[in-house]
Amino acid sequence: MELQRLFYFPRLRRQRASGSLAGLTALPTNSPRLVLPPWTWALLASAAAWALLFLVLPPAQQNFPLSDDWAFARGAIWFANGNGIHYSKWASMPQLGQWIWSAPFLWVANVVPHFALRVSVIVLSWLGLVSFYALLRQEKMSAQLAGFASCVLAMNPLFFVSQGTYMTDVPALSFGLIALNAYARAIS
Repeated sequence: MELQRLFYFPRLRRQRASGSLAGLTALPTNSPRLVLPPWTWALLASAAAWALLFLVLPPAQQNFPLSDDWAFARGAIWFANGNGIHYSKWASMPQLGQWIWSAPFLWVANVVPHFALRVSVIVLSWLGLVSFYALLRQEKMSAQLAGFASCVLAMNPLFFVSQGTYMTDVPALSFGLIALNAYARAIS
């Protein structure tokens, strides 16, 4: 039953709509075709693009800052190593939430800290994309249109490029979308 909520099984859905409960307990002789739900479209598009980039430039060769990463990563690395909270006079916005999120990634992949920080932002952006999809669905948008809108956000050049940096743009948006989703669920 849980699997049916996450993924669409068109043949089982038709049987349920016709009133037959047999489709819920036994699969037809020709098993149902698995159709990916729209909430996964943006995640798969983003994951495929990043997988291609990681194949071209392996993670071991990515231990360098991009754009203003050098200013933001320094405080996160110090924080993850247990050296306290230091903004180092370069990063003017509070980043403690982002540091707390990225600390486990740094603990796991401390050999290549800049890559670990990139992965932390990419994973956080995926959670933001799922929250964006859920917000659109709560506003009665069709599943296909909400999935398409999430893909548009995921593949937006500014969003996609910022996913691969440790700057605060994508984490702030993702944390905001996650919070909005939680607020909307609490209100309804």
